[in-house]
Amino acid sequence: MINRTIARIALLLAALTPYWGSAAALEGEEWVSRGEATLYDPWICSVFNVSRYAWPVEVEESATRPGYFRMKNPYLNGKCPLFMAPTSVGNDVYINACDPKGVFIETQGLGFTPNSSVAPEFFVSSSAGRHQENGSQTLEEDKKQGLTGFYNEGIIKIPAAGMLWSFPPYTDEDFYWCKHDFELRFADAVVYEISSEVLCLDDYYLNLWQECVSPGETVPVEITASAHVAAIKYGVIPGVEMPTSAELASIAAGDKVATPGRNDFSAPDGYVGRMSLVFAALDEAGNVRATSRSLFDVVNDSWLGPWENLGWTRFEDVVMLAIYGAQTEPYAVEVEESEARPGVYRVKNAYSVKGYWTSSEGNLHHHEKEDHFLYIDASNPDGVFVMPSPIGMKGNDGSMLLTSQAAVKMSYGYTQDELMNLAPEMFGTLRDGVITIPDSAILGSETRYNGGEYYTGNPGLEFRLKLPSAASVGLTGADTEEVAPRYFDLRGVELTRPASGTPVIELRGSGATKRLMP
Repeated sequence: MINRTIARIALLLAALTPYWGSAAALEGEEWVSRGEATLYDPWICSVFNVSRYAWPVEVEESATRPGYFRMKNPYLNGKCPLFMAPTSVGNDVYINACDPKGVFIETQGLGFTPNSSVAPEFFVSSSAGRHQENGSQTLEEDKKQGLTGFYNEGIIKIPAAGMLWSFPPYTDEDFYWCKHDFELRFADAVVYEISSEVLCLDDYYLNLWQECVSPGETVPVEITASAHVAAIKYGVIPGVEMPTSAELASIAAGDKVATPGRNDFSAPDGYVGRMSLVFAALDEAGNVRATSRSLFDVVNDSWLGPWENLGWTRFEDVVMLAIYGAQTEPYAVEVEESEARPGVYRVKNAYSVKGYWTSSEGNLHHHEKEDHFLYIDASNPDGVFVMPSPIGMKGNDGSMLLTSQAAVKMSYGYTQDELMNLAPEMFGTLRDGVITIPDSAILGSETRYNGGEYYTGNPGLEFRLKLPSAASVGLTGADTEEVAPRYFDLRGVELTRPASGTPVIELRGSGATKRLMP
């Protein structure tokens, strides 16, 4: 599934040896100190897959070309978290901000190599910098394509799309994109920053974040903002998408105001799934200067109800197996069908603590207060898909939601018929009482992993669910024929030899009943 392993950089850094790169020689350039600024690194974190670091660097500005800067030995100055021992062998990095709306980095070796026997000096650059050096494109063309940065109110920022790195000639002089923006903040920077955390006041969540709430329930949020933020507005947007410019403009023009500190909000009615609580930091003129977002899940026991309980069935998980490699024996779960929308089913507490999974399964925890459901729309037997479903599972990266490619596309405005024609592989089937969803059709999302972005929830594994015989779809005769019963305790754990008098769920074919063992 997803490889969450953070790159082990320690061994790599141990092999770092000084490499004598050629610093840019600018004859006759006079420099004036601009003091210490903060560098937000886009390069090292992109190459080595480590956390993005920020540290202080000395900056000088050209006396003859205002806006032309150099960072003095930024990586080997003894303040970079990755290279704590200062050395004089490192090179300076040059930033051309003479045009405040057309800022770029000039190509420069940093003065070190990851491994002197394999790769030569580490070089940094930018798209516009390379274009200026080889004459392939004008600065105005780069500006129109969004490849340059800006210099405003003491901040230099260049988008990741315009930042480059290389190990020439080890990489055949190819340059590669960065994953993060370049940012340099001077001491007099005017910073508009805002952040938010959905907090927890209840012990059962096992951590500091409340992410799973019922309609009308209070959502406590802690908000921080820098001194330059004049006002904070907020809005609630379904899903995990970043707000569009139109949505941000609507939030800025609205009357929903928040303040730094503790704020309480209410979860919306008539909804199930993930919500984005979006905050916009405004300046004095009412312009949106920064945004922040917190994700939480809304659960609603009555959504699409009333529901008919169809009984118990055997559940074989493939999602936890794919994501965490956590495998368990099949267990019994209850299935319900919507009376308002026949063919829409929900599996009750398949992953929550009221079901089989417990915190003893390693890093998997649960929201314990409410029932949680896995919703499946099988109203079209040839177009079956998982609906947005907060499942009550909580990993190290927050509350988990399961959904599907089809459901996400439909939230963008596609119809089911359109998608079944364009991408039939997104859908599963309902045949002879068995729901089958193909591999990679289920998506997962976690509130604190990768901004809530979706990832494949069942790569290489087919999801199957046999509906109880009370379902509104017909079952084959083989399903109802006499077979040896299987027994489960009331949490769904299968029992090999239940003792007499033990309360059990007896599963025979697709039917299940609660009883005491004779």
